[in-house]
Amino acid sequence: MSPAKNLWTKPALTITAENNLSLIPMVRRRSLTDEEVTIAEVLSAAGYTSAHYGKWHIYGGGSEANGYDEGDGNTSNADAFPLDHLDNPLDVIGMSNRALDFMRRADESNTPFFVQISYYPLHVEENTSSDTVARVQARDLGNVSEGGIRVPFIIRGPGVESDSWSSVPVVGYDFFPTFTEWAGVETDQLPQGIEGGSLTT
Repeated sequence: MSPAKNLWTKPALTITAENNLSLIPMVRRRSLTDEEVTIAEVLSAAGYTSAHYGKWHIYGGGSEANGYDEGDGNTSNADAFPLDHLDNPLDVIGMSNRALDFMRRADESNTPFFVQISYYPLHVEENTSSDTVARVQARDLGNVSEGGIRVPFIIRGPGVESDSWSSVPVVGYDFFPTFTEWAGVETDQLPQGIEGGSLTT
């Protein structure tokens, strides 16, 4: 669902009549309700094992409390700061290795799997290695800070021809119906209120 529909809004300041913002006050929530169903729960019913590594950032007990078989717990941005080491900045290497280990174990047991990694992109040079900073500076760009607005999307999956491309824009909540369709989940088994559309159609 979009942030507007699921009420996951986060205004930069409190909206009140006193600061002259004539808007309807937004609801700010940061956890899942008992009624909401995660993709891990849907895929689990289809025989998949799943894991989420890195930033969970929505409270509610972490990924394991919301349908995932493995994860890093109820993590948020603050959990990344102690992990700021040059050999493993923001635990990028660590969570990648945990995901690889999870996939190997699932493959060895012949179990279909779903892995989600949410890296900690914390916006300051101190949270990366000096080699990475040097490579970015060598590109001689104006700014590399706008990465999350429009980014290229690379996908490999059933029915996707190699070396093909599309200029059709997609959004993050298209992934839920796409991944569940690939997993063989029927549309009538999906939770109510899904806004995204499968990328296969």
